[in-house]
Amino acid sequence: MADRVYTIPLRASWVVHPRISRVNRSVNVIRAYLERHAKVDEVKLSAGINEYLWISGAKKPPGAIKVVVSVKEGIAHARLPEEKVALPEKKGKTEKAAKDEAKAPAAAMAPATTAAPVKPATTTEKKPATSTPPKPEKGKKLTPEEEAAQLWKETEQKVAEKGEQKS
Repeated sequence: MADRVYTIPLRASWVVHPRISRVNRSVNVIRAYLERHAKVDEVKLSAGINEYLWISGAKKPPGAIKVVVSVKEGIAHARLPEEKVALPEKKGKTEKAAKDEAKAPAAAMAPATTAAPVKPATTTEKKPATSTPPKPEKGKKLTPEEEAAQLWKETEQKVAEKGEQKS
């Protein structure tokens, strides 16, 4: 379906509602109007429409709004006529990136530094004791993140000690 332009009247619907809820009512009217006219079950409104409705505050939304609607896979995507269409990014590599990667030599793809192979830890080896976090100075408070990190490390140490006692 090609893009369609709708002019949606809003004033008649929000004028009978309390002032504070007029923008929220306008959003609901836009969704209901587009569901009915575009014959879809789901409507996505752009951020531009939201900004346009809130430009004068919650109590004074515009009396009407013009939107451009495109329907894809049973979902109506509405935007203002001035807004540019945002194309979704592809998850796979683009053709240009794939060609550039194919042209690049294999040496360039290899890591620049070679490190010694890492010896995998086995269950029989004892892990070195982790250092305890520094205790805060008297009168100095820890941030919630630092306090959580400290508690986490203390718990890990207790679990490690219990594991060593069982063996």
